Amino acid sequence: MARAWLLVLGLLFLCVIIATEMTNGSFVALRSQDVNESSPRALLNSGQKARIRNIVYESELATRIVHDSPNAIPHRALVIPQELINLHNNQERSDVITLLSEIVKGGRPRDAIAAGAYVIALEEKLISAVTFADWSEDSFDSPRGDGLPTRRERLSTWVDEILRKVKEK
Repeated sequence: MARAWLLVLGLLFLCVIIATEMTNGSFVALRSQDVNESSPRALLNSGQKARIRNIVYESELATRIVHDSPNAIPHRALVIPQELINLHNNQERSDVITLLSEIVKGGRPRDAIAAGAYVIALEEKLISAVTFADWSEDSFDSPRGDGLPTRRERLSTWVDEILRKVKEK
């Protein structure tokens, strides 16, 4: 009986933590269809570009456990800094993605992984982007057997494809 109560208390504690984390403002379950495509957007200015770089360079990729609905199974999702979400929603999306793509191509492994993860989370699915939080920086640029592309090359190709689709819209 005591074990059952401990389990119930543990689950209740987890629910409180999840509810708190989801309401603190740093995580928004954003999908590309949440963005109003018809409204005109301004290009990024130099200050906004510097802020995006700082977000990528100074923060670590983080994940949280989330529920998409009350009956959904909890799953990990990437935490996207609210300021990056705001810039993505309010400025020219292709400008934001272009800047993040440049970091993927030439940034330190840690920064390149974060930039690519943010692009995928903002434009595709949070659930797809969460796997990048587990990628090793040590093997990011390492050649792979049989002439396969490095992880950086694969991520860069994925981000470039996303950028191409955004520019076509």
